[in-house]
Amino acid sequence: GIHMMPTVLVFLGCLPFISSFTIPDSNLGILDGIAVLVTAGAIWIEWRADRDVTLFRRSNQSREALLQSGVWSLSRHPNYLGEISFWWGVYLFGVAANGRYWWTIIGPLFMTALFLGISIPMIEKRLLERKPGYRRYLEITPMLLPRLRVKNDPRELSEEL
Repeated sequence: GIHMMPTVLVFLGCLPFISSFTIPDSNLGILDGIAVLVTAGAIWIEWRADRDVTLFRRSNQSREALLQSGVWSLSRHPNYLGEISFWWGVYLFGVAANGRYWWTIIGPLFMTALFLGISIPMIEKRLLERKPGYRRYLEITPMLLPRLRVKNDPRELSEEL
């Protein structure tokens, strides 16, 4: 069961490839461009999150230290955001190739549910138990999608410093 469940989820995530690979003469359109942006952005987010972790682990020896810089200052789980976004990009490619395959949305929906319902709750429970500062990080940093707001109040800025 441990190996079967992820295999099924990846299979579901790959369903949009059916339309991408079986429509021989489809023209590129705006949706293809959006799919490229979403997928490339997802890959960049995952790469950046992994790079930040690698650099952080090299420079910190404390097991209690928390990574709160780079993309990790914007999202508690940027690596999962990148992964989820990647599957939505795959879906967009499939729909761009043939809109009749809209039902393949079950792939990215299941992948999103996996991360939101299983992976993130499990890792957050473990981090709350092992890292004393994680509760504060949880309170001030969004789970997945970064908050896009401008800080105009000097008190807000000084509280974070």
